[in-house]
Amino acid sequence: MKRSTTRNTRRGFTLMELMVVIVIIGILAGGAVFMFGGYTVDARYSKASTEISKLQEFIATYRLKKGRIPQTLEEVKESSGEKGFPMQDPWDQPWIYDPREDGYRLGSDGERVGDETDDIYFDTDYGRIIDRHNGDSPDGNTGQ
Repeated sequence: MKRSTTRNTRRGFTLMELMVVIVIIGILAGGAVFMFGGYTVDARYSKASTEISKLQEFIATYRLKKGRIPQTLEEVKESSGEKGFPMQDPWDQPWIYDPREDGYRLGSDGERVGDETDDIYFDTDYGRIIDRHNGDSPDGNTGQ
């Protein structure tokens, strides 16, 4: 009986093959992060809009109970007794709250913290949420 001297010496992948696969995976992952990165920004603005609406309701309830506009959001939080009261915007910054005699302005700088203009806000003068991130303006024109 004759034994075969030919052996299959290939048991796995070569280093070059592994490196090519890793590079391809890296390129695909980088592209996915680039493509979907904008969705997280949009999601934060959407969350900010929802939270501003929620805060509007709390402020309206406070105004009905106390007969005046609250001077701080802390007053509204204490009055509401709500455990999930959002004291910070989706960018982990405090909400910008500006009470006035006849109304208020409530908003967030969004990504541009410290900017002179709020990216998204509600103003009783306009009666609606204005989202500058999406091209909205106080006069009702949108950039879209």
